[in-house]
Formats: sequence, C-alpha cells, structure tokens
Amino acid sequence: MSNIKLRAAICELPVPGFISRNRFLLEAQRSKLEARSSLNRGLSLVEVTVVIGIMGLLLTFMNQIFITNYDLVMKQTGRNENDVGAIFAVRTISETTRGAIAVLSDYTVNGTNYTSGAGILVLKLLSTDAAGTIIPDSYDYLAVYRDGTTPTKIFTDTEPAVGSARLPGKKMVTDRNQTMIFRYNSADITKTDSVSLFLVNSQVVRKTTLKSRAWTSIFLRNFNE
Repeated sequence: MSNIKLRAAICELPVPGFISRNRFLLEAQRSKLEARSSLNRGLSLVEVTVVIGIMGLLLTFMNQIFITNYDLVMKQTGRNENDVGAIFAVRTISETTRGAIAVLSDYTVNGTNYTSGAGILVLKLLSTDAAGTIIPDSYDYLAVYRDGTTPTKIFTDTEPAVGSARLPGKKMVTDRNQTMIFRYNSADITKTDSVSLFLVNSQVVRKTTLKSRAWTSIFLRNFNE
C-alpha cells in the first residue's frame, strides 16, 4: 500500500521541461497580444504632428521646384518668341524694300505724308509685274515706320503703280518693338545708297523684361529724279 502512495506522489510532482514549455507559450501569447494592442492603439498626437510637418515641408519644396521650372519655361518661351519676332521683322523689311532705288526725304503714300529720318524710312522702288519684269518708267513708293498711337507696332505702307505686283496698303511687321533706328551713309538722305536698320523687340514675362536685337542693311542704287 505504501508503494502505491509513493508512486502516486511521484506522478504528481511537476516536470521541469513541461513547465518551461508552458511558460514559453504563455510569453509568446502575451507578446502577440501586446503587439496587437500596439497596432490597434493608432498614432499619438506628437506622431501625427511630426508626419504633418514632414508632409508640409515636402509640399513646400515641390511647390518651389514647380514655380522655378515654370518661370524658366515661360521666360525661355518669351525669349524665343522675341528672337523670332525680331528676326522676322528685319527679314520682312529687307524683303519689302528689295528693289529700292532711292531714299526720299519725304513723300505722301496712300494719303499720309512721311518724312525720312531716324525712325521713318521712305523709299522709291522700281515697279515689277507678276513675272518679275521691271515696268519701264513706273515706280512704287514705300514707308516703314512705328505707329504713332501704339509705338510697339511697326508698319509698312505701300503705294504701288498700276500693274505692279506689290500689294497696296499697310502691313504690320511686329507688335513688340521697343527701338527702331535707321542710319544713312550720307548726310544728305537723298544721296544715300546704304541704310542700316537696328531693331530691338521686348516683352515682359513674369516681371522680367526680355529683349531681342536684330539688324540689317538695305542697299540701293540712288538715281533719284
């Protein structure tokens, strides 16, 4: 009988390995619960404030980059437009005055009197027909000037002879002009055989004034009658 009681008592004694395994499982379960609780609790006010601050800094930085790039693009576009406009204006005047034989001190073209000077050029040109053939004893008259009402605009005013291929009337050359200067190689304008043209176009883009310069020379044979 005593042996049976002793065997039962031994069976009731705790096994060290079993206790360690149970403790490990309990600790693991507790860690999972704590981790889940940490995830469920959300962000603190300090953490939210820090995140908002970082996002604000990033947005400010990106906005500054956008504004800077936009300024550069707009200014470059305006500069290109200015350059093209100035070159086109000079080329148009050069082509329009082709065939000029004399600079006139003054002349009435299409009812408006023009006087040659630093800002106005009045020319006498040989008349040509549609085939490019010179019409004997026939002349066209041309004035290049800045508009008195809107000085940024340059116009040509053409009065062709009967049968001439040149188109009559006014034609705007550019609307962004700041400076147009004619220089003559003779003190007596009527004896000039070369006229230099200097032109500056400008426009304001993003509070910045952009300027483009162009120039050309007009050569003519002067045998004014």
